[in-house]
Amino acid sequence: MAKKKTDDDTAAESGGKKSRNNLIPAVVVAVGLLGGAYFMSSSGGKSPAAAAAPATATAAAAAAAPGAVAADGTVAVPDGPAAGTGEAITLNMADGRFLKIQIALALPKNGKPDGWTASEYAKALDATISYFGAKTYAELSAPGARDAAKAELGKKLTTLYAGKVVGVYFTQFVMQ
Repeated sequence: MAKKKTDDDTAAESGGKKSRNNLIPAVVVAVGLLGGAYFMSSSGGKSPAAAAAPATATAAAAAAAPGAVAADGTVAVPDGPAAGTGEAITLNMADGRFLKIQIALALPKNGKPDGWTASEYAKALDATISYFGAKTYAELSAPGARDAAKAELGKKLTTLYAGKVVGVYFTQFVMQ
């Protein structure tokens, strides 16, 4: 009776083991890794020219040393207990969503935060957290709502600091 040929028999007759083509999966993995590296790079997938675009004066003030008065009269609000790092804070909003915010205070012409301690900056952060903690995503995502919130927070901070602060800038504002 004739025996059926199997793949192993065919491979044995051809003089070796059947080879498998691993080139296609290797190419797919390589392309995936390169694509991931591209999007994870520091420019976030943007061109280097876009990543190196100059920052606005307000953003530059926030990047300056926390508590230092910038040329445009703003001062970055630190987040740490000893005039911290000036990084953004993340807070819970009333509807369970999150808000990542960083503020800079606008000072009067020739204004200086002379003798301000960490507790002076903490007052601004506390007021910001209290104000935005009571807001919902829907309230802040409506057209013009962010500007209205900035104006209202600015009024609260002007009152809180007895005129030493004349406004507030959002140097970072991300809702999720």
